[in-house]
Amino acid sequence: MRSVLSLCSMAKDLVIDVVYHSGHSWNVGHGWGSDLRRAGLLGLEIPCDAVSHDHVFSLLKKRKSSLVVFISGDHQLHFLHDTEDKRLSLASSKVPKLCLCWESVLHSRFPKAMELTARSMAVFDLFGYSDDRDYEFFKVNYPLKSHRFAPVAISEDAFEHPGPNCSNRERKILFYGKSSDLGFGRESVIYSERRQLLEQYRIHDWFVYPTEYIDTSNGLGDLRSLQHRYTYGIHLPHNNWGFTQRVFEIAAFGSILILPVQAEVDMGHTNQLLKPWLHYIPYHPFTDDPTNVWTRVHELGNFAIDAMSAAARLVVFERHTIRARITDLVNSLL
Repeated sequence: MRSVLSLCSMAKDLVIDVVYHSGHSWNVGHGWGSDLRRAGLLGLEIPCDAVSHDHVFSLLKKRKSSLVVFISGDHQLHFLHDTEDKRLSLASSKVPKLCLCWESVLHSRFPKAMELTARSMAVFDLFGYSDDRDYEFFKVNYPLKSHRFAPVAISEDAFEHPGPNCSNRERKILFYGKSSDLGFGRESVIYSERRQLLEQYRIHDWFVYPTEYIDTSNGLGDLRSLQHRYTYGIHLPHNNWGFTQRVFEIAAFGSILILPVQAEVDMGHTNQLLKPWLHYIPYHPFTDDPTNVWTRVHELGNFAIDAMSAAARLVVFERHTIRARITDLVNSLL
């Protein structure tokens, strides 16, 4: 695989357009445009949403770029292929179209996940998936479509301000993330497990759960400032069994990542991304008592804390930035 630097040296020949949901956060939206622009690879940056997306078709109609990357949170940007005319318009483009499937497909808790993903097959040429279990979906149903494991990546903006040494931060565990319905009308199913865990954790004075919304669509500054205050950041079970952007953000911000164990599922690729006790502290979300989790993480001395923080930050910077991810995808799929 070519390095990020060698990919950047190809910028005069490689032009990448990026399409994403305008309402999504930095690392699955504008951060891609920002990082590809830094690398000299960006062609067009095209935000869109379910209401405003007609411009996507007109902009891409006569493009001669090397690749169009679709950052898909909402079921492969379902509103771009919900009519025959839209599907024909996108399919007619001769530019390779890569869809990054950053929601689970086979095991999604959201309605119509498989149906909407199957429909996208008429539009996109290449697929990257972040849930290991979705490999079978592509292999069995669409063997002629190029696909590969491609977890979420984060912008290098996350690394610009390293913050204080992890051991010098306030010894508390921060959780920042969603705990309620996303508008699909299945709130009690989708996030019930998270809410149950939050009720167990938030009664402790060492646990921080800010309820105010932090807008990360235009940058990570406010979220970074919050995470820089605390030694630890915890990730709770999520709809996608693969890593979310929040996992890599915690590590990039230099905090100690506390990550749930999912041993009952074969997550071979995901389990290779970060190593327990080298890059993060593992815990069993539904069997570990919160007090035991706190005792386990609080036993780490300053040297161990700073060593784990540095190791995790380094591996994310080397392997899980947007430029690193696009390097791998370009060289494996094109």
